[in-house]
Amino acid sequence: MKKLLLLLISAVALMSCKTAPTQLGQKTGLPGKSIATIAPALYSDALASLTMWMKNSQQCELVEVLDTQGISEEGEILMDETGRLFSGVVKEKWIVSGCDKVYNLAMVFQPDGKGGNFIGIANISPE
Repeated sequence: MKKLLLLLISAVALMSCKTAPTQLGQKTGLPGKSIATIAPALYSDALASLTMWMKNSQQCELVEVLDTQGISEEGEILMDETGRLFSGVVKEKWIVSGCDKVYNLAMVFQPDGKGGNFIGIANISPE
């Protein structure tokens, strides 16, 4: 009986782990369809990287994400329960505004090989 109860508790815990990142990600308020919507760690890292990119390249400290769109995925996308990527590459288009301008950005999410994520950002706005 103890083994059956332990097995049942383990199964419920595993199901909870699979749904927790999605529930947390949906609370982020990120618009559109980004992997960061369901991955809290990517969401946090993406906003920090985006804020730094806007400050360094556009001399703007205010940023608002208007929309996100998935473009492509390469390889098998594997994440831990917090949303850190372990394998695969995800490419997205983000539309953001800051300092009275709108930017179309290419965002690339990939594992850094050290348990974190590398987030590449490039401005693809028409000149």
